[in-house]
Parts: sequence; C-alpha cells; structure tokens
Amino acid sequence: MRKYTDYEPMSVVQTMLPESFRFSEDHHPVEEVFAWRNSKLHVDRLPNPDASHKIILHHGLGTNGRLLSMIVGVQLQQKGYEVVAIDMPFYGMSENNESGLRYEDWLDVSLKFIDSELARDGKPVVLYGLSAGGMLTYHVACLEPRVKGIVGMCFLNLLDQDVTDMCSPFPLFIERTSIAMLKTFGSIPLLNRVKLPMKLICKMSSLVNNDVLLKTLMRDRSSAGARVSLQFLKSLFTYKPAIEPEAFNACPVLLTQPASDDWTPLEASKHFFDRLSEPKSLVMMENGGHDPVETQAAEQLVDAMDDFIQNELVPDTVPKKANAA
Repeated sequence: MRKYTDYEPMSVVQTMLPESFRFSEDHHPVEEVFAWRNSKLHVDRLPNPDASHKIILHHGLGTNGRLLSMIVGVQLQQKGYEVVAIDMPFYGMSENNESGLRYEDWLDVSLKFIDSELARDGKPVVLYGLSAGGMLTYHVACLEPRVKGIVGMCFLNLLDQDVTDMCSPFPLFIERTSIAMLKTFGSIPLLNRVKLPMKLICKMSSLVNNDVLLKTLMRDRSSAGARVSLQFLKSLFTYKPAIEPEAFNACPVLLTQPASDDWTPLEASKHFFDRLSEPKSLVMMENGGHDPVETQAAEQLVDAMDDFIQNELVPDTVPKKANAA
C-alpha cells in the first residue's frame, strides 16, 4: 500500500498551511493499514497512550485522512487526545479491491474500524466528520451506541431537495436533472461502475479559500481530484438514516460551521440540525472556508471540540483528561 511519506502532493500541501498545522518530531502521524474485506485502508494515527478519548476523523468527498491530520490532528494530539484518520475507499492512500461500492460500505468501514479501535485499548470514541463526513458520523452513530459524541463540519441531508439545491454549483434545472440521472445510471449494471471526477459533481471550486492550495488539491487524485462510481453516488443521495433526527438520543452533537464557507452555508446544515433533539450545540468558526485551513478557524475548531468532549459528553463516560503530550 502507498504511504503519504512517499506522496509528493500532500507534502506540498503541508508547506502551504500555517506553521501550527505542520508535523514535527513529537507530533506526526504513524501510517498504518486497516484490513477491510479484500481492501487495505490507510490510517494516520497520532498516538497518545494517556489520552482520555480517541477522536476518529472522517473525510468528505474532496479531502482525505492526511489533510484532516494536518488541519486538526496535530492540534488535537497536542490537547491530549489520540487521533486517527482513515482513508475511505476511492480516497487517500487506501487500496480498494472491491468490485462494487456503495455509501453503505463507508458506514461498514467506520463501524468495523470503531470496533477495532475499542478492542485495541477501550478509549472512549468521538467521531469528527468534515463536509460529507459530518453526516457520515451521524449515520454511524445511529448504528453504533458506543460512540460518545459526534462533531460535524456540516450535516447535509441529501434527501432534502432544498439542501442539494443550496449546495450545488449548477443552475437549478441542471442540478436536479443531474441528480436524477445519477440515480438512474447508478442502478444500471455495467454503467453503475463508471467513475466520475468529483469536481464535475460537487462545488469543488469552493473547497478552500486559498487559490494556490485549491489548484494543488484539484489536481490531486487522492483528494479533490478523486473519482467515484455512479453506484456510490446513487446510494449517497438515497441513503436513509436508521434513526430520524427527532428521535436521535444516542450521544451529544456539535456542529462546527465555517463562517466563510461558500459551498455549504449554515442554512444547509440547519435543515437537519434544527430537527435534532438535545443535547446539541453550534460553534461558528470565524473566517473559515469549507475546509478550514485558516489558523483562526482551525484553532476555534480544536478548542470547540476540546470543550465539547470535556464538558458536553455524558459525565459518567468521561474520564479525567490527561495532560497534553
């Protein structure tokens, strides 16, 4: 399996990020392999044996685990947590050997990975999801009662036409026609295995509010330049959660919304977030883009996650936090 240590695009990306995002001798990921079915999935681990909690990072449709390790992983490890980021099939350094993949398979990856991590050391698990990874964490928490809390950069209910309209890069008619075609072709054998560049489907031009970094990510086949099958996209737009938000009481929820996100505005997440029962909370990240690569926004995100874990989770499941590594 490939490693990020040998992958130039992500090394270039790190040089474009603020100093606090960069790896050091004491704070850097250990690259691991997670076996899933016939595939080998890449894992970044920022270890901390004395951590009170383990935070599992889930990327969206334009990023990968390594970018999350840069944006929040290093800073969360410095706060005293253990952090792991997994590359889902189609993304990052993961080696996908499956003949067909659906969104449900991403849920299965996350569920099996959580089970593996709990068996490893028993540390309480909190899930973080960037972009489409936000709703992924909700869908997973509906199925895994051992998750102690979920944090989403956004929570997009793709079953809601108003939400897809709001986040689309296309005029209304083209957007609705395109989604209808994706659902149709994604159900047809042979055609459903065809892979499309995600930059043709999503508003990838608003991934980051940094033009130079954006160009680098758009060329990168492990992140914004990834290709995803029609079968996967069809299942993504049609998946129904196991629990409706009004009935969800599995764990607390935190929405961390970038204030300068031109792709998924706050209103898109509020369609779903407002339906959630308590406990839930919302934090705005000042000046942050869709991927919050701005220092101020990233620091606010990490502080919000730290406060959420230490003060919002059910008290009898929260051991005392260890000192920062």
